[in-house]
Amino acid sequence: MGARRSVVPAYLFACLLFGGSTQIAWGNAILQLGAIAIIVWAALSRTRAKLPSGARALAWLVAGMTGLVALQFVPLPAAVGAAIPGRMMVRDGLLELGLAPGWQSLSLAPYDTVSAALALLPPLAVLAAVVMLRAYSRTGITVAVLAGAMSGLVLGGAQVGSPMANAEQYYLQLEVNAGTPSGFFANPNHMATLLLVAFPFAAALLESGLARDGRLADPRRVAAGGGTMAVLIVGLVLNRSLAGWGLLLPVVMASLAIILPMRWRRGGAIVAGVGTLALALILLSPAVRARFNGDAATSVSTRQEYFTTSLAVARTYAPFGSGIGSFARVYRMKEDPRGVDATIFVNHAHNDYVELLVETGVPGAVLVLLFLLWWGRTALAMLRTPSADVYARAGAVASAAILLHSVVDFPLRTSAISACLALSIGLMIVSCRRARSAGDLRPTRHIEIR
Repeated sequence: MGARRSVVPAYLFACLLFGGSTQIAWGNAILQLGAIAIIVWAALSRTRAKLPSGARALAWLVAGMTGLVALQFVPLPAAVGAAIPGRMMVRDGLLELGLAPGWQSLSLAPYDTVSAALALLPPLAVLAAVVMLRAYSRTGITVAVLAGAMSGLVLGGAQVGSPMANAEQYYLQLEVNAGTPSGFFANPNHMATLLLVAFPFAAALLESGLARDGRLADPRRVAAGGGTMAVLIVGLVLNRSLAGWGLLLPVVMASLAIILPMRWRRGGAIVAGVGTLALALILLSPAVRARFNGDAATSVSTRQEYFTTSLAVARTYAPFGSGIGSFARVYRMKEDPRGVDATIFVNHAHNDYVELLVETGVPGAVLVLLFLLWWGRTALAMLRTPSADVYARAGAVASAAILLHSVVDFPLRTSAISACLALSIGLMIVSCRRARSAGDLRPTRHIEIR
């Protein structure tokens, strides 16, 4: 049983170390092979848990996503393919080369679609292992998340603290934002996402060291959780991610709300308010502001450009999209050549939802909307459930941070963050299964026999 419960923590930690970028090809390949083994184990296991109602709804969404991926490879006759919006260029290009148009797939980049589809395996494996196999312990997954975040901070410190001549050896990818504390990721913003995800789990560790009356039950857990929370805040400040800074206060407040006893929440709010004020004063200091304003202005303007151009691409390929994984190829067709910077390669829309709209069109947008509705309903049900443990509530905060950060970046395109989202969702589902409402918790009855 002990070995079984170490599966999710060990696999999750591996995702955080080797799944931070698609550039680490060998690392992602190992993670995908491991994911296949876990999924097959979940499918064939005789001891797998029965899916709760919430998980059944999610299973249908996963089935829909799988069907959408499979649809990308369905061969279409040349006439049908040319009739789909955005595909006429394929026919015209072949004719220009003197070639007869033949059968083609719905995806304009089927090889890229294969790569994108394989990237879905790690989060599906984590979700199956949590919900169906229960192959985890709450302490184990917390240690895995916090160890991954702390390891990334240590590596990030080496990346920015070493002389530029030696700093390159601390980056695991060839294409990175040099001089930034990106840790195991190629993008420092994704490192900020991991730090935000780790914060509620550190808070849950702290809460697990408190007794029901609020007194210390395990000082070591309280010290470890509180100390880790402080380090994570410092790491987010030094990371200089605009989205990370924007989400820091909501994540801190939400984490305090899920761990503090009712009578402590007012004091906790005061402490959080004072800390936020101190943080604001630091960020607004002339030295920090002067260094950050230029980067912030550039970041906002480029994202606006990506957003506008991506919507134009989405309209071109509506309603079926250009194909999963094809964004980088079709985006370049809509760029204004006069404004292209040769030093910048746009590989993502920096908005996961817009990028999915480009690649999957209306069917993908419907699936995303249904998922968000399911997530909101599940989160509310879990938070209202008296038996929901603090780790499930931490999962709700962590998943919310990921989904919000995805509006201005692409963290879910990495196996590391997508695995964290799957873990968080799995914890929410398992918690909801224990008791759906306060009425499900029967009061204790005593019988006296004379």
